[in-house]
Amino acid sequence: LLVRIKVIHLDFGTERISLKVNLSLCTGCKACELACSFSLNGVCCDPTTSKVKITRDNETGEVFCDLLPSCSECHFKTEPPCVSACSRGALIN
Repeated sequence: LLVRIKVIHLDFGTERISLKVNLSLCTGCKACELACSFSLNGVCCDPTTSKVKITRDNETGEVFCDLLPSCSECHFKTEPPCVSACSRGALIN
């Protein structure tokens, strides 16, 4: 069983955000995108404003996750909304 883990680091001055994504668990449901956009804008279901971006290769089914460099809204929270929204436990703060 191949486990694919991606660690995303973003630096904000002296602080660093680290988000781990277990791509083997991620189904590409985009619940994290919706939770992020709602947390930032109070508007439900607008993943275009999300700082988390989930994409899927339609040929292979492989899932990819990226965190935009502008993601700084949740760095002070114990558990960011994107992590809470993941029912599979694929996102780890």
